[in-house]
Amino acid sequence: ICGISHIEVIKADANHEECREDKRRMKGRILLIVGLVLIYSSTLYARTSGTYFGVGLARTTTYIDPMTFETLPYSYLFTGKPIFFTASQDNATTNSSWSMYAGYHFNRYFSMEALYQQLGEYSRSGSNRGLVDQNLTHDAGLGTQVTLSISDTDRLKLQGYALTAVGSYPVADYIYLLGKVGAFYWDATLNRSVTFTSSTLNKTLLLKETDSGFSPIFGVGLRIDVSRSLSVRGEWSRISNIGGGLSTGSSYANITSFSAQINF
Repeated sequence: ICGISHIEVIKADANHEECREDKRRMKGRILLIVGLVLIYSSTLYARTSGTYFGVGLARTTTYIDPMTFETLPYSYLFTGKPIFFTASQDNATTNSSWSMYAGYHFNRYFSMEALYQQLGEYSRSGSNRGLVDQNLTHDAGLGTQVTLSISDTDRLKLQGYALTAVGSYPVADYIYLLGKVGAFYWDATLNRSVTFTSSTLNKTLLLKETDSGFSPIFGVGLRIDVSRSLSVRGEWSRISNIGGGLSTGSSYANITSFSAQINF
């Protein structure tokens, strides 16, 4: 009986030692998990501030004000109603374009960003025929009763720079909703080919007109942090009131873009 009791005591001690070993393993696992969480947290914290740089591809749809096409056949040169008028135009012209940007994260919710946006090139054409203002034709040595045909082909190039405030809201691990608003400095260049034709005249003029100014820009998007140093972004933004007057006309652009971003 004593021998049996002694064996049971040994077994009990072994079981107790095994339990203590299991507890030590569990503590080790807990410490490992806590360490990984701390490392993960520090990595996440490091991503919440600092500079970043991105390059994107975009599809830009520019809506051109129909009043722009008043300039195409130079309607204001004619007296009364022109004999003939036609203008080809696409009020919603889509181009492939690109952009690049750089910014600084002040924290995980707010950053400032500088942007260059190339908006593409757009073509338009028109023609007109009628009795031209006699003062104009007299000064040109053509007489006072002259009927001219005028055809016009234009190519409009748009680009610009922006400074925006960007807000970020985390909706899941590594996924952020974005919203931005700011000012866009646009530059519009219009290359124009105009041909004047009459019974005694056939002349083509090559003209270049430029315009620039500030317009509001705003947008929304989604950012996914693929790693500590790499993010991808999808965005939609709008630039309003681009151009103006009878030179380059007025328009606004909707931009859908996808970009890759390097975080430093």
